[in-house]
Amino acid sequence: MMFNKEKKEAKKALAEAKRQEKIRELEEKLATTDQRIAQRKERIAEIDAHNKQVLQETFADIKQIRQEGKQRRLNMINDAIHEGRIARGEEGLYQEAPVQNDLAAELQKFKQLADDGLITAEEFEEKRRQLLNL
Repeated sequence: MMFNKEKKEAKKALAEAKRQEKIRELEEKLATTDQRIAQRKERIAEIDAHNKQVLQETFADIKQIRQEGKQRRLNMINDAIHEGRIARGEEGLYQEAPVQNDLAAELQKFKQLADDGLITAEEFEEKRRQLLNL
């Protein structure tokens, strides 16, 4: 009987040792998993910081593009005013400048050249578009 009792105790001790070993293995896996989670959190924080920087740069670029677009439009308006293509009308509003008689005369001149065969119809059309700003 003594042997059976010793055998049972040895089995119990072996089972307890196996449980303790399994607990150590699980604790090691848990520690490894915790390390990987911490590393991934750090990487996510790095990516978030990078994305935030890219987003800020993108917004700055958009703002600059908008400002450049506004400035280009203002320059185009100023050029048109100076070239006489638009003029200040009633109530201070800008409007398309009236077509001047010299433009009509210029068009008639080129039409006559085309009719006389001195320039081609394509050349006349090109000049017409140029004069009318088309």
